[in-house]
Amino acid sequence: MSQPFRPFRRRTGQPPITRRPESPWARAWRLSPERMRQHIGQLNDARTAKSDEAAQLVQAVINLIPADKGYRAHEIRDLFAGEWGRCYDEPLTKKDAWNKIRKAMRHGMLGRDDNGLIFPRHG
Repeated sequence: MSQPFRPFRRRTGQPPITRRPESPWARAWRLSPERMRQHIGQLNDARTAKSDEAAQLVQAVINLIPADKGYRAHEIRDLFAGEWGRCYDEPLTKKDAWNKIRKAMRHGMLGRDDNGLIFPRHG
C-alpha cells in the first residue's frame, strides 16, 4: 500500500526550543550594571537640562505678554505665536503654539481667573 496523498508534510514533532539571542542592552546590563546605571543617569540629566532650557525659552516669551488683563485661549495663543516669531525669528504654527501654551499651563506659567480667562504669570 502506498502512502495517501498529503499536500503538506505532517509535523514529526516539536521544534527544538532555542534561547533568543541576547540583545546588546541586556548584555550591557549583565556585564556592567553599575556603568549602565551611570549611563542612564547621564541620559536623564541631559533630558532634564533640555526640558529646563525649553521652559526658559517659553517663560521669556510669556514675560513679554502684558499681564494687566486676562485673555481668551485663542487670543493668548496668537499673542504667544507672534511674540515667539519676533523673539526667535522662526514662525510658530498654531498647533505648536497650542502645545507650548498647554505645557506652560501645566507648569504654572499661565493661570486662569474665575471667568475662565487665561493670564500670564511673569517669572
